[in-house]
Amino acid sequence: LASLALLVFVFSACTDSTAQRVAYHADRGDGYVREGLYREAVIEYKNACQAAPLNSALQWKLAQAALRSKDLREAFAALLKVIQLDPTNDDARSRLAQLHLARGQREAAAHLAHELITRRPDSPLGYQLENELALLSGNVPDALQRLHDAIERDPTNVPLLLTLGNLYMVGRKHDLVQQWYDRAVGQAPRSSEAH
Repeated sequence: LASLALLVFVFSACTDSTAQRVAYHADRGDGYVREGLYREAVIEYKNACQAAPLNSALQWKLAQAALRSKDLREAFAALLKVIQLDPTNDDARSRLAQLHLARGQREAAAHLAHELITRRPDSPLGYQLENELALLSGNVPDALQRLHDAIERDPTNVPLLLTLGNLYMVGRKHDLVQQWYDRAVGQAPRSSEAH
């Protein structure tokens, strides 16, 4: 019985030590993010993830810091892990699809876009990705339709409104350009993005 008690004590001490290590590195990573030091944050989040590899929230923090530090290899690996651990993280799925697009991997991006639309048909994320895929394929009418579909689902999404305005500018439909830019400014009158 004494050896069982000792084993429980040792196990709990290791668990406490791991939790402390995770908290230490995660807190340091959070501090670096607040300071805009994303490379340093990546190092700290990686340390935290090594101690707690099944923690999807830590993997997500690692992915976001890696994206901000332009460490696309680290971001890609972390995003894959996030989706594996938390299949409901649509933001991670969308960011991973963006990385696939940047790498020229259209099929992988299309697969993720389809998953997003299937999982959450009300979310504009999947439609936004399909729009980008259509544009890359040179199919402007399809891209326009997909953007309109996405805006119908989220009429206050400023980036979507601006993207539609930009697409109409490419098509030289200036009356429609102004209409969509005005809608974007109306949604976020103080946003630098809309001005």
